[in-house]
Amino acid sequence: MNDSTRNLRTQSQPIQEIVLNDKLPKNRKSFWRYMGSLTTPPCSEVVTWTIFTEPIVITKSQLALFRNLHDKTGHTMKNFRPVQKLYSRELQLVITA
Repeated sequence: MNDSTRNLRTQSQPIQEIVLNDKLPKNRKSFWRYMGSLTTPPCSEVVTWTIFTEPIVITKSQLALFRNLHDKTGHTMKNFRPVQKLYSRELQLVITA
């Protein structure tokens, strides 16, 4: 996702190919990892989450755009939820050579 979304004039637009490596931080050898849950119901505990120690920076407008995505019926996707308690989750800091 980038600032080119400002140029969209209709509700439906073809998008260009996205190269995911370009969207990831340069340092991918250092990250946090933990076992967690899905972000939508039933919130099953079946996910291994990986969080890079180097943040990926986005603008406020990009975050707002992401938070306001709509599905094809026009409903807000609500693609986030409040931070959950840690409970007994074990966090691992992984640093590879």
